Formats: sequence, structure tokens, C-alpha cells
Amino acid sequence: MKIKEEQGRKSKLTPQEKAYILIIKEYLGLSNRETAELASLLNLTKEEISYKTVERLYSHPHVFVILYNLLSKTVGGLKVDAVMDGLFPSSDQAL
Repeated sequence: MKIKEEQGRKSKLTPQEKAYILIIKEYLGLSNRETAELASLLNLTKEEISYKTVERLYSHPHVFVILYNLLSKTVGGLKVDAVMDGLFPSSDQAL
């Protein structure tokens, strides 16, 4: 999968750090603010991050690829459509 480089400022976090933060957030059931505070408290990242940074992690294409690869290694038969909305053209296909 080829990902087009984004415009704007360079990110403070690597794609691996972004995916790691999202995994921790979901595993512990934290809010975006709690996750940002925990990342700062435990030095999970080199830079301090805000809750908005955590919120934006969900839409980063590199994070999607990392999480998809992780899930495909743990869950067999994982399928994703190009729109990434979970809906497939034919009704006989499932997630």
C-alpha cells in the first residue's frame, strides 16, 4: 500500500508511537485527555502531546496500516474496503 505524504507540519510522533498510543488508549478505556496525560506522565513519547493530537491519530493512514496489519496477524480472514467504512458492495461479504 502506497501512502501519499501529507502536507503541513511534520508530526511530533512516529507512526509506531501513534499506533502504540491508540492501542493503550483503547485497551485501558481512556479518554483523549487522559491518554495525553498518561503519555506525558509515563514518557511514552519524546514530545508532549495534547488531547487533539490523540484525537487526530485515528485518521492517520500509517496508523491504519499498522493496526490493520496487527489485526490481520491476530484475526484470520480480515477484509477491509477501500472506503474504510465497514460496508461492502455485496451483502454476502463480512468483516
